[in-house]
Amino acid sequence: MNAPNNNRPKQYRSKLPAADKNGDVRPRIGGKRFTVGNTQSVSFGEMERRRDALKTLFANQCEELGIDFWANWILPFAKQIERGERVTYKVRSPSKVDDACGQGFALEDATVLSRLRRLGVEVEADDEAAITRGENQLTKTLDERITKLVTALIESERENAAFGLDESLIEKLNGHGPPPNADAETRTFHQAIKAYQQNIKKTGKRYENGKLARSPKNYLRWSRLIMEAHDDFPMWRLDRDKLDELLAYYRNRPVSPKTGKPIGYDDAKHKLDCLWSIVNWISDSERWNWSRPKGKFDRKPNRTASDRRKNATRRVSKGTYTPEQLAIIVPHLDTLGKAMLAIGVNCGMQASELGRLEINNYLTVHPETEEQNDWIIIDREKTGEYGEWILWPETAGLVRWSINRAKRIGTEILWVTEDGVPLYRESWENPETRIAKWWQAIPSKSDSHEGVVTRLSRTIDGFPRLTFKTIRKILPNMARPKHGAEVADLLNARSVDGSGTSGGRITDRYADRLYDEAKEAIQSLESNFRPFLNALAEDPATQEWAEKRIEDAH
Repeated sequence: MNAPNNNRPKQYRSKLPAADKNGDVRPRIGGKRFTVGNTQSVSFGEMERRRDALKTLFANQCEELGIDFWANWILPFAKQIERGERVTYKVRSPSKVDDACGQGFALEDATVLSRLRRLGVEVEADDEAAITRGENQLTKTLDERITKLVTALIESERENAAFGLDESLIEKLNGHGPPPNADAETRTFHQAIKAYQQNIKKTGKRYENGKLARSPKNYLRWSRLIMEAHDDFPMWRLDRDKLDELLAYYRNRPVSPKTGKPIGYDDAKHKLDCLWSIVNWISDSERWNWSRPKGKFDRKPNRTASDRRKNATRRVSKGTYTPEQLAIIVPHLDTLGKAMLAIGVNCGMQASELGRLEINNYLTVHPETEEQNDWIIIDREKTGEYGEWILWPETAGLVRWSINRAKRIGTEILWVTEDGVPLYRESWENPETRIAKWWQAIPSKSDSHEGVVTRLSRTIDGFPRLTFKTIRKILPNMARPKHGAEVADLLNARSVDGSGTSGGRITDRYADRLYDEAKEAIQSLESNFRPFLNALAEDPATQEWAEKRIEDAH
């Protein structure tokens, strides 16, 4: 790597510049202006993300190339980042031909792609097959050279170390190095993690906009932290004892440098799962000459005294709003906010389920029982768990209003802005940010917005400021004492797979799930929620729907 160039323009993580008269925001980066978005169509956070990505790319390319200006071959990719596009490398036409000449071009394209990724660009090729041929050709050439050099070096070092020693000591020395052949995996653990990360970027789940989903992003973050926590070593040293040593590091919950306390149980579990995923990927990959040691490994984090103290209070549920408190919240919401709150309470949903609701999730006839009523039916996005809920009339009226609004805007998703932008942003690091901000934001110097319940907690003495996540707990908490745990699970669509099996219970293979009981629970609790529902009924959208139902009945 070239020495850093201290003359290049400094890149500050500063505020975005003011928009020009057209609403375009154009920060200067590396001596060039980039239009990272327009205030009418791109969120402030997304413009910051684009700006930061461009600054990082410029700093990395200056560091790598030893220059203080934009390299011409990098600028086209910077322009893609500027537009918020998925960065794509266009493979040259000759590279797409699978012959000797094409392999040469493909090798060059694969090299350029690799250089971009080295600079931190999440880039994909428009012809992965051509890039794969180029990578294979490059790997084959390098492997042949490395194999010869490593084999010669190993044999030479063994001979030097064994000179003048007796046979027993020579035998012991042989156990402290790689096998005496060219099959030893001489690449390192850190290199293996980086290869694993590249594989995730290539094959990980993506949203419809082409961006990585949250799960693969988490594995990228955990694998980076694992790499930072451990010194590098050649892969041939990763035997059973070494692997168990790595696992034990997280089993024993290392102290966090930020808090000075052992990392949390869930954090340790995530890193153990990620480490095991890395190990299995290396073992299964044909590009790595290493196999996972046989036998069972303990991959369960140890419990600490603080964990046991927390578990001692696990009977105490976190607070939820009462129907009377919900009734106080309702007048402070617009019709869209009332609809979101009504569905959240009626269907035991949080932001991730609400934000994905579409028009076709609302049904007036149950698809199996053919009962005519108002229903919401979904399969949860992350787990595929099944859920169905009968709607209270006030909720149904607000859902119908939301559907008409979505059709007017031209979208299938119910909860969007007037411009059609989803309130739950799948591509964001925290997709529920907008909903959480609307509900519970605390004003700051940079953002004066005050969330609904934050304002109420400030103006009404003793009014709780609870997160939007607690909304999903209200219905099952009220249903469980009378209707039981299984019905409460069904009301939350928790531990219920795509076939309707609840909690993996073997009974579900032979007996029907209690969906009728879940429906009855919702209907029986309607009177308990009457203060909340009466407040919703004051909205014109609910009144209009009630009048329409009366007309249809006649």
